[in-house]
Amino acid sequence: MYPTAKIVATALLCLFVATDAATKKAPPPPSPVHASDVLRLIGDINGAVEPNLCSNRTDFDCARSARAEVLVYGPKAKQSYWAPLCEPADAGTKHSLADLICKLMTGLPRLDDSTTTITMRYQPNTSIGSYIIPKGNPKNATYFKPNSYNRWVTVTGGNFSTASSVQDLKLKVSATKCADGKMLAMRCEIYFVDRWCIKDGVRVFC
Repeated sequence: MYPTAKIVATALLCLFVATDAATKKAPPPPSPVHASDVLRLIGDINGAVEPNLCSNRTDFDCARSARAEVLVYGPKAKQSYWAPLCEPADAGTKHSLADLICKLMTGLPRLDDSTTTITMRYQPNTSIGSYIIPKGNPKNATYFKPNSYNRWVTVTGGNFSTASSVQDLKLKVSATKCADGKMLAMRCEIYFVDRWCIKDGVRVFC
């Protein structure tokens, strides 16, 4: 083969390889992680909390509130656990945690957010106390069964304003139940804010 023919053949081969590589489909991007993939709210906006958590209480707020669980990972590959959230040590952390959970689970702005025109808002409520972890492991399928959990989580701090998940906060993960026997109890109250007003005799969005 003449030198010129070799050069042409090499160029065509390179072009074929490059074209073939370009036509191969790129791997699909990883699926986005949704809040519900790593956080779940049992009760409130997602139905009812387990009845045995309110069996010793007569207040209506207990039954219509919720507890939360987060997904945490073990030391072994692909080892994960759903872990109940314990009652934080102080009221400020508890309120900030409930606020973040409501933000993630509802996807709505907070009630006092003045930067948005969205009329549906959320407001966290942590005034209902806490859920006491029941003893034993009841057989009733609708009851909370503490012995079915291998991990328990306490939020000890973190930057709540920048966190995009509960897992971004400072967590204490334990194989034993909450130290004080209490789980987080909270509620995401949904409000509709009327942002219409009258200006110069015309109804406008305020």
